[in-house]
Amino acid sequence: MGLVLIAQVDVFPTLSIKDYNTKMDLTGITLNITLNVQNPYPFEIVLKGIDLNVKVGNYTLAKISTTSQTKIASSSSANITLSASATYDKALEAIDVLLSSNKITLSLDGNMVFDLNVPNLQTQTLNIPINISREF
Repeated sequence: MGLVLIAQVDVFPTLSIKDYNTKMDLTGITLNITLNVQNPYPFEIVLKGIDLNVKVGNYTLAKISTTSQTKIASSSSANITLSASATYDKALEAIDVLLSSNKITLSLDGNMVFDLNVPNLQTQTLNIPINISREF
């Protein structure tokens, strides 16, 4: 019954880009992205995985995939940091895209997978598409 209620009100966990930073080494550039995941439910959820395409402007810089499990308490949020690495040639292509714009737009598209630990019901899996962006 709890899952029916969730589906009826269209309330799902949400994801937002909190921050990012870049690091350079001999092999290329690493983009570290901090995401904030909000749990709107009155019970714990477990983020089981994320698959994302990372775009700078309209250019796909890298893909991120993780299966690290993160528990998010009821009606709270958690910050998750993911890393995307790109070789210098790919990074230079992204820089060319950025030079034609006065703002940096970081976009993520893909999906998140959650386990819902609804009390008195069997654990349910929820797959949520992601399509977010933020200008910096």
